[in-house]
Amino acid sequence: MDKRERVRPKRPSGRKLPALRAAMQVQAREAYRDAILDAAERVLASGRFGEAKVAEIAEQAGVSVGTLYNYFSSKEHVLASLFERGRSQLFSLLEPEPDAASPIERIRRMFERTFGFIEEHGSAFITYLRVVSRDAPEYCQLARVGSSEDRARFLNLIEELLRRGVEDGLVRSDIEPGSLAVGLFSLMNGQVHVWIHRPEAGLTCHISTLLKLFFEGAGAK
Repeated sequence: MDKRERVRPKRPSGRKLPALRAAMQVQAREAYRDAILDAAERVLASGRFGEAKVAEIAEQAGVSVGTLYNYFSSKEHVLASLFERGRSQLFSLLEPEPDAASPIERIRRMFERTFGFIEEHGSAFITYLRVVSRDAPEYCQLARVGSSEDRARFLNLIEELLRRGVEDGLVRSDIEPGSLAVGLFSLMNGQVHVWIHRPEAGLTCHISTLLKLFFEGAGAK
């Protein structure tokens, strides 16, 4: 083919350009917002969020204070948004999987993903809860509401898997799956509380013990 006959890539039509620009602007806004929240999480993890100024978060994010205020109205707004993002990220990890794994194996995966997420991000959120309870009661209320919703959502996920376990003959059927879910959630929650006070104890390393205790019991064999 003659060089002059080579097909040149088509440029976007004039009608597509506004849509393309809009999409790029949305991506840019999301990138800035995530950078600010990432910076806030680093400041939280350092334990200095209570004393930190908005300017410090902006500096950590590599943006100006004015740019930060284009996305968040206050430091408390940053906190609340960080909290919501964490909840969304965690539950996205727990979406049902379209595979043939047994319900018990899927419960194990749920524990692994939840505990892994908490170990990675937990120190920042522990600090978050301490800050809001002391300095911003209105956001403490948001945290309480979020915690209540998360608990119900988590219990529903566990109950559904236990119900399937009963149907498959893997879980006892003489106790309601809802009651079993509360028991399993309580074991999980208890281990998280231990970790809050003693992070060096770890979380994921206790998964096998917790599940064995739940499914096999603590009685002597």
